[in-house]
Amino acid sequence: MEVSNRENIGFEFQIRCKRYRNMENIKSMLRLLALILVSACIAACGNPLIRVENRSAVTLESVRVHFPSQTEEYGTIPPNTATEYRNIQQAYGTPYIEATVAGQPAFLRPIDHVGDKLLGAGKYTYAITVNELAESPNDRLRLEFVRN
Repeated sequence: MEVSNRENIGFEFQIRCKRYRNMENIKSMLRLLALILVSACIAACGNPLIRVENRSAVTLESVRVHFPSQTEEYGTIPPNTATEYRNIQQAYGTPYIEATVAGQPAFLRPIDHVGDKLLGAGKYTYAITVNELAESPNDRLRLEFVRN
């Protein structure tokens, strides 16, 4: 009986060691996850996150949004879909947007940003519709600015 009791104690010790190692692994993974989340927040906190939504019945191609400090290529946006949010350094509620609609150029050009304030941290959507009756490329895109 003494031998089996010693074996039992040794077995319990091995189980406890494995549990301890598993707990340490879990703690390490949680620390890594916290570090990743903090790093992501540092990169994105304070900057606006902006996506482009196509609310029209036609595909928007070669969508490019010009911001004060960068230009973002949003690419092709099918009807009634939105892109992923992008971290933008500086942005206004009325951007300069260019796209191709049915093979024709289309633009949304603000006159200026006098009186406009830069957007703060948060999620925003530039919801675009297409005026298919417009004769000028400068009148083809319409914008609704949405704070998400």
